[in-house]
Amino acid sequence: MTARSDTGYYDQPYYHDQPNPAAKRVTVGQLEQVLRAARGKPDREVAQRLSNLVLTERLNEAKLSSWTTDFRGAKAKQSLIALADASAFLAPPAAEIPADVAPDPSVQRSMISLADDYLNEAIPKLPNFFATRTTVGYEETPAHGEGDSGADYQPLHMVDSSKATVLYRRGQEVIDAGAPKHSKPKEEERYLTTYGTFGPILGAAMDAIVASSDFRWSRWEQGAGGPQAVFRYVIPTEKSHFRVGYCCLPDGDGTISFQKIPGYHGEITIDPLTGAILRLAMQADLNPDLPLVRSDILVNYGPVEIGGKTYICPVKNVAIWRSRTVSFLALTEWGESFRSYGPFATMLSHMDFDDYHLFRAESHVLTDVPVPEEKK
Repeated sequence: MTARSDTGYYDQPYYHDQPNPAAKRVTVGQLEQVLRAARGKPDREVAQRLSNLVLTERLNEAKLSSWTTDFRGAKAKQSLIALADASAFLAPPAAEIPADVAPDPSVQRSMISLADDYLNEAIPKLPNFFATRTTVGYEETPAHGEGDSGADYQPLHMVDSSKATVLYRRGQEVIDAGAPKHSKPKEEERYLTTYGTFGPILGAAMDAIVASSDFRWSRWEQGAGGPQAVFRYVIPTEKSHFRVGYCCLPDGDGTISFQKIPGYHGEITIDPLTGAILRLAMQADLNPDLPLVRSDILVNYGPVEIGGKTYICPVKNVAIWRSRTVSFLALTEWGESFRSYGPFATMLSHMDFDDYHLFRAESHVLTDVPVPEEKK
């Protein structure tokens, strides 16, 4: 028997990642020049210009806060935040890195020991508390042609925002059972979702200290409260607890998910005096041939007052995810449809944690309350 078919049916035109070729790479200093030149320009025009930039250095929180206050329009502000979040895993500009020499090995070991004590002693003693988590989701729309129709490329842009109450109870993260309040409902559940960034993710910091195959000094950084020590680490696959996932594969009925526990690498920023973890970055080591090619998480920590005491708690979380999309193509010859891989796209989630409170119950003893006749 001889079978003949259209070879285009088997073609995967989006097998390899093709980032936006129009994106311009800029330093933080060059971005500042762009913002100065954009003063007085329409909000949409500034947002469009920012969305086509890619930072080669990390934009620090102080500058981001200062620059966003200069924008009157929401679109330019959103584009700047997305641009800064995408740079969160990079090193800061060389001018912002203190020129202090690296501490000698004994001092480094002392810092690591302090961090170990912090994770083993200070974290378990944290009280049960809750905070408000504000989540803003960004998506990239890749250029996509499908038959006679197509979609134009759109850089990262805000698609959703929500608020929820997150609880820290006995070292575990609990999300309020109530449905989060979304500012914009979505037709499909395509959210980039992360779990454990409010508390349990610190277990990754312990893994980095204990199980890392390459834990080494990186640099000093200047924080709001003084110098901070930055260490790099590598966790091999066999010691990893970092689970990443992707939904969904084009196979079957389109509900099959991809899951993997890869090795990962990242950075830990430590307060050299107390051992407190101030920043934790995790970047999955993924094969470029997988449908998921990037899955990175970053958590920034800072001092928070809870019940009259100051604790180091999460204040910001950034997660970036890049994977293949899935397109739906209609086969008019068969009257059926099938799923196929589409172009790669990026999703970004920005979470802020604030409004911290102790989680506790209150009771009152009532006196001089009349007892109903039937209870006497």
